Amino acid sequence: MKQIHTKYPFVCLADTRQGGRAENQDTCSWQDTPAGFLITVCDGMGGGPSGKRASSLAAESIINYINSADETKDRYRLLREAVEYANTVVHQEACTDPSKRGMGTTVTALLINEESDVVAHVGDSRVYQFRKGRKH
Repeated sequence: MKQIHTKYPFVCLADTRQGGRAENQDTCSWQDTPAGFLITVCDGMGGGPSGKRASSLAAESIINYINSADETKDRYRLLREAVEYANTVVHQEACTDPSKRGMGTTVTALLINEESDVVAHVGDSRVYQFRKGRKH
């Protein structure tokens, strides 16, 4: 487990597990953005082609989209659009290279600031909140 540092008053931890696969296709990324602290966990679809590439491309696309967006935009809409944009980027790469056909990734993203948090979730990765020693 890795502790993540941010300018916001939160303690964040990230953890990925390889499981029974030959390759860990997880990509965990985070960054302070104008819209809040953003953390993403993307996991390439097991057994599919280019899963590691799909997960890293999706994580990078989400962070880039959030960083370049209008910071006054509704944060729910912003995160949804960022995930949709990442899906388009991954799909376009899969279409341009026949060896990557069918590549994909799960996405779990958390955009949080002092006032609220927004979670986007596609697939089986999770976000947990620990409060007063309990996991939610």
